Amino acid sequence: MQSKQPKKYRKLTFADAQAIRTAREQNPALSLADLAAKFGVTAMSVSRVLRGEVHRKERARKLTPQEVQELRYLARTGTFTQEDLSTRFGLSQGEVSRIVNGELYAHVPPATKEQEQAARKKARDEWIEREYARAMASIPVEDYRPPRM
Repeated sequence: MQSKQPKKYRKLTFADAQAIRTAREQNPALSLADLAAKFGVTAMSVSRVLRGEVHRKERARKLTPQEVQELRYLARTGTFTQEDLSTRFGLSQGEVSRIVNGELYAHVPPATKEQEQAARKKARDEWIEREYARAMASIPVEDYRPPRM
């Protein structure tokens, strides 16, 4: 009995997935097999792209070690929620949770005292700016009209 050799398919990128969707929108008559052959992937991969199961959005950016240390510090202080941190760093809340718990970026060492002080100062300065903007927005503005003569 002959052993079945697996076909060599290439990994589908986000750009490929966008191109597959565009090609299908421009020509709905294209079959999954045609698209698969064009992009060097399986028909099942094309089907999953078109159903939105994979490559719905571009992957999150990678963080620098300094950003990871800052994120962990800010999460530890309790000043920001994970949702706040996810917005601030451009991640999902789940990714923030996994970074804080050490499941992601486990290779990044804890921050030094100096790095923590810098992160603390940066967080404090940002808080002051936010509070100042909020306070200024709450001050009523009256329309000044010079007295009539």
